[in-house]
Amino acid sequence: MFEIEGAAAVSAELEEARRQLSTISRRVAEAELAAPRRDASGWNGLAAWAYQRSLDELSRELQVAQELLRSATDLTTVAVFELGGHV
Repeated sequence: MFEIEGAAAVSAELEEARRQLSTISRRVAEAELAAPRRDASGWNGLAAWAYQRSLDELSRELQVAQELLRSATDLTTVAVFELGGHV
């Protein structure tokens, strides 16, 4: 009986973690949409290059964050499913 209660508690914690990961993922997606676009109008020379490079790096980092968050959410979902199958 203790094992079932323990599994249920772990499952509840995993569900909470999944909800938090989903919330963070939405926030990162919103940040990606709100990020400045690659238009360097008004910038010239080295400043324009640095601005574009920084925006490119920010975009890549936000995309990587999205991928990692999706993976973490998927793996947490699988863990909840697997744990549920053994309760």
